[in-house]
Amino acid sequence: MTESVAKKKTDAGAASGAKKRRKRNAPTPDGAPRKIVVREGGASEPAAQIAPGMTPAEATRQRHNAEQLLGGTDDKLKRLAGRTLDAKQQEAVGQIRNYMEGARSALKEGDVRRANTLAEKAHLLSEDLVRH
Repeated sequence: MTESVAKKKTDAGAASGAKKRRKRNAPTPDGAPRKIVVREGGASEPAAQIAPGMTPAEATRQRHNAEQLLGGTDDKLKRLAGRTLDAKQQEAVGQIRNYMEGARSALKEGDVRRANTLAEKAHLLSEDLVRH
């Protein structure tokens, strides 16, 4: 009697849709590869990234330009150090420093396009601040 009960349970399990095993990394039904999500602790992106469509010569030029802009902006901030600045001007100096920090960080990461953009913003703000 126990054998027939066990057999009935086994037969019932197969008929009721027991879990099917899938092969790892098997393509989806439409043929596309399955996505694998790696959370926390997955591989990091490479540090040096050249923007799509940017030649190495262009990247070098943008890096040099960003460094020049940062140097000029730093000089302008040093000239402002002797002046008394109102609250709005002090806020502008804080924003300039924020852009400069972002540009330097982008240079370290190899993102020369972002570095150049942030350095340009910092430079333009500092020029405006020195004039007024």
